[in-house]
Amino acid sequence: MSPTDAPQDFSSLYDRYFSRVYGYVRCRVASAAEADDVAARVFEKVLEALPGYRAERGSFEAWLFAVARNAVRDHYRARRWRSFFSLDDALERPSGEPRVEDRLEDDEDRRRLVEALEGLDERTRDVLALRFQAGLTNRDIAATLGLGESHVAVLIHRAVKRLQSELEKDA
Repeated sequence: MSPTDAPQDFSSLYDRYFSRVYGYVRCRVASAAEADDVAARVFEKVLEALPGYRAERGSFEAWLFAVARNAVRDHYRARRWRSFFSLDDALERPSGEPRVEDRLEDDEDRRRLVEALEGLDERTRDVLALRFQAGLTNRDIAATLGLGESHVAVLIHRAVKRLQSELEKDA
């Protein structure tokens, strides 16, 4: 399947993209439960809109993540509040028992990263989530957000530099 072609079988689409869509949504909402709901809505919307997808308008991934981005926006409009994600939710751990020292160090690193991310504007956090959590290319991010590809690259570069600087300052 080429990157611009939508899968004909919805289950293969779901299997191929769910973890990336969920990861993006999880970075943008306050809790895992909300991420579950929003990700499910994304795939409901994709199922409904899939017959209208046209490859000549852009890549399937850009279209899919535009749907995901709109679902996140709809989620916040419905709730009338905005948040990147809470510090408590960012510190959630999957099952398994790492050493206490490692957990404390990881928790502190995560807390510092979350604080640094909260210092960025919403658009920049969105670009970073699309790039590093969803794995989209700069071209697909540009198409999703209606920006130039070089603008996306500059936003990512500046954000990463700013985050590095903030994290080094606190170290």
